[in-house]
Amino acid sequence: MPLHDLGYRRWSGPRNPQFFRWWVIAQTGVRLAWGSRWLRRLLVLAWLPAALCGVAFFALEKSLTEPSQMVRVLRIMSRNYPQADLVADELEKNPSQARVALWPMVLLTFFRLPQGVITVMLVALIAPPLIARDLRSRAYLLYFSRPITRLEYVFGKIAVVAAYLLMVTLVPGIALYVLGVALSPEFAVVYDTWDLPLRVAAASIIVIIPTVTFALALSALLGESRYATFCWFAPWVLGFVAFVSMTAMNETRMLRGRNPLLISNKWSLLSPYHTLGEVQTWVFGIEKDFANVAAEACLLSVVTFFSMIVLLRKVAAPMRV
Repeated sequence: MPLHDLGYRRWSGPRNPQFFRWWVIAQTGVRLAWGSRWLRRLLVLAWLPAALCGVAFFALEKSLTEPSQMVRVLRIMSRNYPQADLVADELEKNPSQARVALWPMVLLTFFRLPQGVITVMLVALIAPPLIARDLRSRAYLLYFSRPITRLEYVFGKIAVVAAYLLMVTLVPGIALYVLGVALSPEFAVVYDTWDLPLRVAAASIIVIIPTVTFALALSALLGESRYATFCWFAPWVLGFVAFVSMTAMNETRMLRGRNPLLISNKWSLLSPYHTLGEVQTWVFGIEKDFANVAAEACLLSVVTFFSMIVLLRKVAAPMRV
């Protein structure tokens, strides 16, 4: 029986465009991550606060007939939430703009309190093993034996985490806005708040880009999922504690009549959570002056830039001879 030399065979099936090569990596990563039971539970948990914020929208729309009562409530809230004073001032000057001032505040609260914590947990579940597992099992040999570039590989891994983060930031944020419009007694709410979906999208991007690139850089740099997970949580926990401690110290010095060490909100540079929150405050229009959040925006840009450099270098390192 003769032996047949198969040799090289040209692929005659359909081909995907070069631009979508990363999609294969992203699709596979999303499917594998979905197998985690804790991930599915976290996604369900992420949608529960949206229902509570929907109730807040309903209460706000009902209270627009008496803005003076809302101003008193905001003054009380300002003890723990300084931005509430800014909104209260605007309401006293122009009560007809209550909706424009309060809706962004509800959405900002939704992004900072429940979704901020869920985002940190979600990234910790998905990102650490994505690249570390490939480096440890030498799966990169399989990836780069195909016509895939370093950038396409990295972008595919970023898309895996970004897809799940969009499910807990952008999607519930837009759903919350639609719910608020549906609960409003008048159609003019669309004219007053038409820009909020764009602000929700911008706030989601601000969260996703620096957090995902930093988490994947840790995964590539450390090579072990457990080490990457620990180093991911460390800056969030330590930064939050440092921010609370320095802010309390600053307020104590002010109460004693001494000069404060720094403006209180500038301690946010110590905490990733508060750094993201300050920039989101500007995105939602509560903070009007970009100069007040320029340092935080610059820090996020620097973290993203250096994380991408680490990612590209570590991914290419095993292929160097």
